[in-house]
Amino acid sequence: MVCSERRMFFLIVLVIVSWGLTGFLIINLDKFTKNLHLYEVEIERLQGMISGLKGRTLENLTIKIGVTSVNDRDYERTRRFFKEIVEKDVNEYCSKIGCGAKFEFIIKNNNGTGSQALENLYELKKLGINIIIGHPWSSQCYMSMSYINENNMLLFSSSASSYQLD
Repeated sequence: MVCSERRMFFLIVLVIVSWGLTGFLIINLDKFTKNLHLYEVEIERLQGMISGLKGRTLENLTIKIGVTSVNDRDYERTRRFFKEIVEKDVNEYCSKIGCGAKFEFIIKNNNGTGSQALENLYELKKLGINIIIGHPWSSQCYMSMSYINENNMLLFSSSASSYQLD
C-alpha cells in the first residue's frame, strides 16, 4: 500500500510539473512567435531597401586609381596608355553594361627616385586614392611598402621583382 501511495504521489507531482512546464513553454512560445514576426517584418523591410540600392550603388560614382611611371622617359607613354586607351575602354565598357560608375586614372611621375614615388603616394592618398598601379622599379616599391601597409593601400607593380617585396 505504501508503494502505491508513493506512485500516486509521484504521478501527481509529475502532472503538476508537466502542467508548469507546458504553461512555461506556451508563454515563451508566444513571445518567440511575436519576436519571429517582428524579425520577418524587419527582414522584408531590409530586403526591399537592398533591392532598391542594388541598381544605384555605382550610380554617378567616379573610381580613381593612381598610376605611377618610373621616370620622365616613361611618363608620357604611361599617361597616353592609361588616359587614351585604358580609361576610355573601361568607361565605354561600363556604359555598355549599364554600370553607372566612371573610372579615372591619375598619372604621377616617380622621376626615377624612391623618394618621389613616396611623395606621389602621399598626394594620391590625399585625393582618396588607395589603389595604385605602378612603381615599376623594386627600389620605388621598397621605399613605399611601409606607407602602403600603414594606410591600407594596394600597390600593383608589373615589373618590380625584388625578393624583399614578398
